[in-house]
Amino acid sequence: MNESRQIKDLRLANGLRVQLIADSHMREAAALLQVACGSDDEPAEQPGLAHLLEHVLFAASAGFSGAERLMSWVPAQGGMLNATTRSDRTAFFFSLPPLQLESGLVRLVDMLANPLFTHQAISEEIAAIDAEYQLLAGDREHLLEVALRQLFHGAPCLSRFQVGSAQSFAAVAPALPQALRDFHQRHYHAGAMTLWLQAPLALSSLERLVRQHGTLLPPAQPLVNPVPARIYAHRSMALQLNGPPVLCLCFALNDWQDTDADWLNVFNQLLCDEAAGGLMACLRQQDLVDDVRLRTFWRSQHALLFAVQFTLSRDDAALCGEVLTRFSCWLAQLADPNARQLEHCVQLAADAFWQQPPLDQLRRRALGPGLPQALSVAAWQAAIRRLHCASQAHLWVSGSLAGRRRQHQGFTLKLAAWPSVSQSPVRQDFCCWPQVTVAPLPPLAANSRSIGWRYARATPRLWLLTRAGEREAALLETALRPLAARLSHQQGQWRHERWQGYWLMQLSAEPAPLEHAVASLWPQLCALSAAQLAQGQRAIRWAAWRDNTAIAIRRLMAALIRELTPADAAQSASGVRHLRWQALLLSDSPDLQQRLARRLSPLPEASRPLIAPASARVWQGVTLSYPPGDAALLLYCPLPEWQPHVRLMWRLLALFCQPLFFQRLRVEKKIGYVVSCRFQQWAGEEGIIFALQSPHAPLAVLQQQLQDFLHSLPAAVSALSEEAIAALGGAVWAQLEQQAQTPEWQACEAFFSPDIALRYPENQRWLKQLSRAEIARGIAALQQSAQHGWCGQAGQLAD
Repeated sequence: MNESRQIKDLRLANGLRVQLIADSHMREAAALLQVACGSDDEPAEQPGLAHLLEHVLFAASAGFSGAERLMSWVPAQGGMLNATTRSDRTAFFFSLPPLQLESGLVRLVDMLANPLFTHQAISEEIAAIDAEYQLLAGDREHLLEVALRQLFHGAPCLSRFQVGSAQSFAAVAPALPQALRDFHQRHYHAGAMTLWLQAPLALSSLERLVRQHGTLLPPAQPLVNPVPARIYAHRSMALQLNGPPVLCLCFALNDWQDTDADWLNVFNQLLCDEAAGGLMACLRQQDLVDDVRLRTFWRSQHALLFAVQFTLSRDDAALCGEVLTRFSCWLAQLADPNARQLEHCVQLAADAFWQQPPLDQLRRRALGPGLPQALSVAAWQAAIRRLHCASQAHLWVSGSLAGRRRQHQGFTLKLAAWPSVSQSPVRQDFCCWPQVTVAPLPPLAANSRSIGWRYARATPRLWLLTRAGEREAALLETALRPLAARLSHQQGQWRHERWQGYWLMQLSAEPAPLEHAVASLWPQLCALSAAQLAQGQRAIRWAAWRDNTAIAIRRLMAALIRELTPADAAQSASGVRHLRWQALLLSDSPDLQQRLARRLSPLPEASRPLIAPASARVWQGVTLSYPPGDAALLLYCPLPEWQPHVRLMWRLLALFCQPLFFQRLRVEKKIGYVVSCRFQQWAGEEGIIFALQSPHAPLAVLQQQLQDFLHSLPAAVSALSEEAIAALGGAVWAQLEQQAQTPEWQACEAFFSPDIALRYPENQRWLKQLSRAEIARGIAALQQSAQHGWCGQAGQLAD
C-alpha cells in the first residue's frame, strides 16, 4: 500500500456501502454513487425509463434547484460531473476542489433521495434523450455495440430498445410520471447503492461526511435476485460501417462474479502489452493490427459479455484469419506462468490503475474492471480454461461490405454473413510473460546538451517537451511503444500526452533503467520501420476521418485546434528527427543529470522556450456545410493581453458564465443538447469558448441567442453579491492549484510553462480583493473580444 494512501470500507445503518480513499498526493476530490439497477431492470413496455430517470434526477430536488442544483453548481466551482446508465447499474459522479466535496455530496444525496418529478423536467429531458438518440443512430461506437449484442442470446434485454426516444416515450406519456416515481422508489434505496469518496483529506474527515449525509438516503429494501440467464453465442456476423476495419472476438462468461475482474485485469494487461515478444508487438511487426482493446459490452449480476477488439491494418477479410490464428496460439501459451510472473503482471495492472485521474479510478471501481488484487496461479489457470470453454462469436467490421439493413434495438444496422476465412496451422512462439534483460549501455557521447535540473529526493523523473504536429505525434507514439513497455517491466513509467497543445513525454525510473531508456530514445526515433511509418500514416488518416465525421460541434472544435496550432507544428515532415526538444530532470543526483545530458546530446535542442505567449493574430473562422437538421456555433474569445490579472480574469469569467449560459440556453430557451462555456488553453493561446448545437434551431437563431446572452452579462454582474464574488475568486485559485497534481508536476510546469506565475501570492491576494467593478470591466473586454475572435459555424448553408 502506498504510504500516502489509505482505504476504508464501511456499511452504514441504512444499508449504504461505502469505500473511502484518502490520498494526500491528490489535488482534487471525486465522488461516485452507483445504484444497482439499469436499463435491464426497466419494464419492457417502457423502454428508456432507467435512462430517463437518470436525466430527470439532475433537474431539481427538494433542497436544490436552478443554479444551486448539482448540474449547474459543480461546473461553477470548476468541477466536472456526469452520469451513465448501463445494463445492470447506474452511476452518478463528479470531481471538485477538496474543500467543496461536502457541498457536492449534499447535493448528490438530495438529488437521489428527494427528486422533483415535474412535468416540465420530464418533457425537457425527453427532448434531450431524443436528441441523444438521433446522434446515436449515426454513432459508430454505439452501432458496433448494438451489433455485438446481436451475436448472443439467452436474455431478452439483449435485443430490447433501451435508449428511449420521443416516439417511445409518447406511447406511454400519461403513465411516465408515476412510472418514474415507482422505479425510483423500488430501486433507489441505500441497500442498492455504493458510494466512493476519494480526496486528499483524512479518513476521519471522509467518514464524518458519509455518516452525516449518507444516512439521508432511503433505507434498504429487500433486493430482488432474478433467476440468472445463461448467455450463449448465437452467430458470427459482419457489419458494414465506415471507418477503421475491426475484428471482435467475443466471449460469454456465465456465472460471473465481481472477483473475476482480477484475472480479467491481468488478461487485459497481457493483451495490451507492447513489450517485445508479446501478442501486440508481433502483430504490429507483421503489420496486421494497429490497436487492441478489451471491450465489455454487457453484464448482469451473473454474466459478462466482452470482446477483444482489434483494429486491423487493412480492410481485408483474410486478415481476420491471420489474427485469429495468432490470437489462438497466444491464448494457448498463457496458461503456465509462475507465481512471480503473475505477481508482476498484477502489479503492472495496478500501476496503470493508479496513474489515472481520481474520477477515472472511481469509474473503474464502479463499472469495472477495478483495482486488481492478488491472483493465484491456480485461479489464473482456471480462468484461462474458462476462456477456452466459453461460448464465442466473431464480428468483422468493414467499410467495403454490402450489408442488408436490419433493425436491432431501435437502430439500423447493415449486416452481412461472417466471411469464410481460414486459420493457418502456423505456430508462433510468444513471450507471454516478458522478462526484460538488461543490455550493456553504449559509450557516453563526448558532447552534452542543455537539460534542466531540479533537486528531488524521489524516483528520478525526466520530462521531454516538443512541438509536434498530428503526424509527428502519431509517429512518436508508434516509435516509442516498445521502449515504454520495456520501462514498465522495469518498474518504471513512460507516459506521453498532449499538454497545452504540445507533446510532453515523462519517464520515471531508477537511474539504471532510466539511463537505458534514454540511451535507446534517439536510435529508436532514427530507425522507424516501414510498418511503423505505415501505422503512423493510418493513425493520422483515421484521426482526420473521425474529425470529419464527428458531430458538428466536434468538427468545429477540431477546426479551432488546427487554427491555434502554430504553423511550424502543423507541417509534416518525413520521420521525427527534425523535432526540437526541451528537457527537465528531477533527481537528487547531479551525476545522473550530466550522464543524461550526454545521452540526449543527439536530440535536437529547442533554442527558445516552446511554451510562450502567442503573437497577435487576425482570426479567420470557418463555416462548414452540414446535413439538414443540426446547426452548431462555436465562438472563441481570445485573451486580450498576456498579463497575470487579465489571464486570471478570463478564467474567472469562464466560471461565471458557464452556469448562466447553461441555465439560459439549455434550461430556459431549450436551445439544444450542446450548451457549453469553458476556458481554453492551447499552444500559447488562451480564451473562452461558447459552444452550441441544436437539432431544431437554425444557425441564425443560435447566433442571436449567443449575442443576447453576451449583452445580458453586465446585468448579471451587477446582481453578484460579495459572497459570490469571493466564491468565484476562490474557485479560480482552486483550479490553478489542481493543475499541478503533484510537487513533481509543479516543477515541470515551473520549467516549461508561464502558468506558474499565476500562482504567486500577490495574485491570490488580487483574487480575494476583486471588486464588482473589475468584473464588469472584464465583461466589457469579453464582449469586445467576441467581436474579433474566432467563430466557427456549421449548418445547412443557403445555395
